[in-house]
Amino acid sequence: MGRRAFGKFDILQILIIAALVAFMIIMLVSGNAKDVPMEEIKAVMTEKTNVTELTEKTVNDAAGVFAFDHNAVEEGIYYRVDDVMNVNELLILKIPDDNSREAAMEAVQTYLDEKKESFNGYGTNQYGLLSNAILTEKGPYLFFGVSEDVLQWESEFLGCVR
Repeated sequence: MGRRAFGKFDILQILIIAALVAFMIIMLVSGNAKDVPMEEIKAVMTEKTNVTELTEKTVNDAAGVFAFDHNAVEEGIYYRVDDVMNVNELLILKIPDDNSREAAMEAVQTYLDEKKESFNGYGTNQYGLLSNAILTEKGPYLFFGVSEDVLQWESEFLGCVR
């Protein structure tokens, strides 16, 4: 008698399909992040990176710079330098609402595009840093960084929320 068949599929094929579906579900869920207090993220960022070389600002300051709705932000940290020629900055926001987070992502992207345009052609170092900026989201968090060390910043941030 052999393997039992279900239409065109046998049991082995069904198990393979089930494993693929389970893998896809795991991949979709892996976009989520742990719920970590912003003070914990801030502690890691200030201990393990050079963000303390920047000036700490408020979420309201960030909302003014990037033009997003500060009322949608649950928690956040923002560091930058008050020198117009220095483009280094770090912004991490926790925005639980998907629509609000997407609106904030768009606002930050618009800011980045405008900033790149303003340095295009004469501020080659600044333009290079801005071109390598990282803007990403992980679960309810939005991460934006501009720095020579932005990959380390992103790595430390992701280590906190994974």
